[in-house]
Amino acid sequence: MLEHKTVKKIQAETEKYPEGRQQSAVLYALNLVQHDNNGFLTTKLMDEVAELLEMPKVSVYEVATFYSMLETTPCGRNNVAICTNISCMLRGSDDIVKHVEGKLGIKLGESTEDGRIYLKKEEECLAACCGAPMMQVNHIYHENLTIKKVDEILKKYLGGFFLLKLHKITLYAHLHIHSFPTIYISTHDSMHGCTYMHAYTHS
Repeated sequence: MLEHKTVKKIQAETEKYPEGRQQSAVLYALNLVQHDNNGFLTTKLMDEVAELLEMPKVSVYEVATFYSMLETTPCGRNNVAICTNISCMLRGSDDIVKHVEGKLGIKLGESTEDGRIYLKKEEECLAACCGAPMMQVNHIYHENLTIKKVDEILKKYLGGFFLLKLHKITLYAHLHIHSFPTIYISTHDSMHGCTYMHAYTHS
């Protein structure tokens, strides 16, 4: 169900258009609803948007499945789209993709196990060629990327997430800093499907 604040924002957006043209706000509405629903749209939410904008449901589905920034299947709540078109490719986007895949332990089109990050399968030109290589995280453009800059950007969305490679076992670790001097770290063993909690006490 659409949140009350979301409905109010969509209604405010429709007031920018002439009477009877409220359907023009559909892209804005879907972006907003997706953001509030952890990064993807459900049929029920799209139906509610259609009702709110007084337009056929199928028309909303058409918009949702046409634009690459909209997701209609569950994915990580933070959408990371690395541009791989010609300008970015010539400026090293392939190396950035490889680095991010290694850092997160996933491939393009996959989400991290904790649901924090979705690495979009392929992103066509994002119309920021002068800032190549670049990527979009949710609604924000990040340009003139370097490996160091990418790490700094992702750190904001990972919340203490880091990756450990031990032989063939991948451990996804999260910092849970409740109170010093004790730090709790939970790790997930991808090979055996086990999760462990470790407590470290500092003197």
